[in-house]
Amino acid sequence: MRTISLPSLHHSYALDDADFVKWYCPNEWTYCNKCDSPFYYSFLRLALEQETADKLFYFVVGTHDGTDIKRMLAQPWGRNPRLHVAGWEVSEDNFVNAQQRLAAHSNVRLTNRGVSNVTGVMTAMVGGPKTNVSETSGLIDCGRPGATAFCAIRFAVQMRVESWAHVVRQRSIREVTYALVDVEGHEEHVVRGMQLEQHAAAFPMFQIELGGTWSDFRHAGVWSEADAASYLEALGYRLYLIGAIHRKGHFNWKQPELNLPALLRVRPSHFTVVKCLKWLNQKPGSGVQGNLLAVHSQVLSRKPWLSEFIENATRRALPQQHIPPSPSPL
Repeated sequence: MRTISLPSLHHSYALDDADFVKWYCPNEWTYCNKCDSPFYYSFLRLALEQETADKLFYFVVGTHDGTDIKRMLAQPWGRNPRLHVAGWEVSEDNFVNAQQRLAAHSNVRLTNRGVSNVTGVMTAMVGGPKTNVSETSGLIDCGRPGATAFCAIRFAVQMRVESWAHVVRQRSIREVTYALVDVEGHEEHVVRGMQLEQHAAAFPMFQIELGGTWSDFRHAGVWSEADAASYLEALGYRLYLIGAIHRKGHFNWKQPELNLPALLRVRPSHFTVVKCLKWLNQKPGSGVQGNLLAVHSQVLSRKPWLSEFIENATRRALPQQHIPPSPSPL
């Protein structure tokens, strides 16, 4: 397998601000909230083929009722015993449902806790059968402007939380192959709790959800999306929006295997210039929706198969006139 040169991979594919707006705004549906699964399905399948480690760890915070994990593990490669899934969920109702749904999978470890930048106790607002709200729960500050309606139909629980830096130390995990963060506005604190200044090698590749929770009352912390991107880029991560392109037409999130992953290279400034998604304009610098992928440059240097996989997905996302010539067929 050929080695991809990092300069071509990381610089040639990044659109300038004006071109990014022209491309992203009419195509933002390609990078929808549910468009991430074709990418991480393809990546995990390939990692299981290429990596030699006895265990490959997949972390997910915000497991909901376990449906997404169950669907992933139903894939042929998802039955590989080397794949170990660790999930966190703050809603007890969702946690119990996830336990039942995933009981047959001995390689899944679920925890009824939150993930944050500290290890301790925080207040979580949770939904479930008691409130007729099952979709969203989170570590929400109900004192924030606009939170009244959200908190009125949920109930408060004191929830144990832990940081992922603490988890990898406690469980003696050297590398988390992939991590997914979906925490209804608490993304900044999860990332801070990874302590990437010291633990970037433990978290070489992960995604965080973007969109409305960065703009409204649910957002905990002070970062905008652009601030988060600047922080990660300064630590050596390369950033992409995760998208999907259906082989024969429209994206079908219930059948990720029918879709091709597409990655759109992003820079911190891109989050400030996008104004087309009006519902995201409440907080400057948070104008993009979907899921942000962070891949550390060192892991790309060490793993040629990953570099090639990322390059192919990046070429797939770009308008034709911005694709550099390929030294070999895709």
